[in-house]
Amino acid sequence: MVIDAGGTVRVNRFFSPQFSADKAMLKKGRGTSEILVNPESDVVIVKWVDNNILASNFIGVDTEDTAKRWDKTKKKYIEIKRPQVVK
Repeated sequence: MVIDAGGTVRVNRFFSPQFSADKAMLKKGRGTSEILVNPESDVVIVKWVDNNILASNFIGVDTEDTAKRWDKTKKKYIEIKRPQVVK
């Protein structure tokens, strides 16, 4: 029996994955994401600029769609890329 699970994670309590720093990811722009996959347990860990770190054992990041986010500097909605696990 396999239980599918996904949600936000406090990664610093378990291990230290090699994600980029928040400031470095913000320089790349909103919608930037980084992915780590554990092949032994089939767990995908995703760091996305517009959300916390997410982990899932049933949804990956195979496809990306777009999401609307408010841009404070432009004072309008912009379209950014969003990983499937964030949906």
